[in-house]
Amino acid sequence: MYYLGVSAFLAIVKEQSLRAAADSIHVSPSAISYRLKELEQKLGVTLIERHKGVDSIRVTASGKAFLPLAERFQDVLNDIDRFGVTNFNLHLNISAPNSMNMYLLPPLYSMLYQCAPRMTLRIHTEHTEESVESVSTKVMDIAFLAREVSVPSNVLMSPFTEEGFCLLRRSGPSREEPTEVDVAQLDPEKEIFWRWSKDFQLWHERTLGSLQVRRVQLDMASLIPDLLVDEQQWSIVVNSVGEWVRKIRPDEFVVEPIKDAPPARKYFKITHKQPSAEVCEGLSMVERCLTTLF
Repeated sequence: MYYLGVSAFLAIVKEQSLRAAADSIHVSPSAISYRLKELEQKLGVTLIERHKGVDSIRVTASGKAFLPLAERFQDVLNDIDRFGVTNFNLHLNISAPNSMNMYLLPPLYSMLYQCAPRMTLRIHTEHTEESVESVSTKVMDIAFLAREVSVPSNVLMSPFTEEGFCLLRRSGPSREEPTEVDVAQLDPEKEIFWRWSKDFQLWHERTLGSLQVRRVQLDMASLIPDLLVDEQQWSIVVNSVGEWVRKIRPDEFVVEPIKDAPPARKYFKITHKQPSAEVCEGLSMVERCLTTLF
């Protein structure tokens, strides 16, 4: 009930003029005069001495005594305004394996950061089994998995996207334009292998034979570019990894389509069956972003 009058009073004290004070808070001189008069009536004292037809003012003794209170009152109002803008009233804990956090999900996290300024995001890297346990116990609000698994009865699992595979090799004179490659014709000893999924491994064994002759088998996809040191080496990677490598090292690598490519890698999301109301709001935002992106 006091905020308009206090704002008028502080402006008048600062500007030492009714007209200048009115301009500073974007109201008319009559409006600022009315607001000050209302405040004085509520307080039962005269804060500003002014005379008709005279723009200059004088702060009374009561006004000088009230000034520190008015300034504190205005500070509280400013804090309340800032609270409405900056209070992070949504918290979301998200879990995913390293490969998804690095290559597939950054666009999701970026969109959530931009579209939900009042949400606190906590992004964790966990193995699949850890993620399932975390969601089941509500330590995590949502988790993303790179494979389908059995989940407890209090957890919901559903697919949300899939992606195909490409061939990653060092660039060279003969690879300026990506062409479809029959990987069965490549030297198996030159492969850098990463087991993307059970379906991928079955396809690999059927198409390319046993893994026994592979010199390098990895469990971290981020190592692949550094191990492709010559043009004869090659690796089959999901499209998001290929795009990531091409983005950060565009002159060094080429991404090529695969003839008779492996089956797409499927991704899943899991949530608790009974999330809190706050978590439900955050999950709805995640769902909208997923729909937009994937």
